[in-house]
Amino acid sequence: MKTIYYLIRLSRPSNVFIAFCVVPVAVSITGTFQPLENVILAAITVALVTIGANTINDYYDIEIDKINKPDRPLAANKLDPKIAFIYFIIVYIAAWLIALSINWIMFLIAFIIGLLLYFYSYKLKRTIIWGNLTVSFSSAMAFIYGGFAVNRLSATIFPAGFAFLFHFGREIIKDMEDITGDRGAGSVTFSVKYGTN
Repeated sequence: MKTIYYLIRLSRPSNVFIAFCVVPVAVSITGTFQPLENVILAAITVALVTIGANTINDYYDIEIDKINKPDRPLAANKLDPKIAFIYFIIVYIAAWLIALSINWIMFLIAFIIGLLLYFYSYKLKRTIIWGNLTVSFSSAMAFIYGGFAVNRLSATIFPAGFAFLFHFGREIIKDMEDITGDRGAGSVTFSVKYGTN
């Protein structure tokens, strides 16, 4: 039971809920929710990819989180990293299968974004700007994903651009907040390289 509790915490439910809501918000901009089944499945896919991304992020950031966020399940030794990694794989596979049930385009987008977010946690997060760009692009693609779900892509391009810029600024601020742990772990983020000023 404790394992399930810590897996839920690892998933970051509030972030997952927001990610889920992005799809219906994006779809509402297009003026239609049809086919509704696609909208629901797309929202679930985005939520699952978010769970997987959050999980693998904490998996690779254990040492950094021991400094920046010591209450995280993996950093606090409340959860076995092997269980977290298996959880990540299961969640990603589930997301891709659901996306495939919609159509090949939805699967391809989910697959590429999933891989990008994996490599973000594995390597890109510790680089100057590239990690920030990856998260910003992936967040923006949630709007595009909603557009594809109802075959009205053009209506979601502008909000996707806004989301990209919003998340890019947010990512830079997060780097500033995490500078101590990032520097200690040898990560060369924008803030580590150039300072918070």
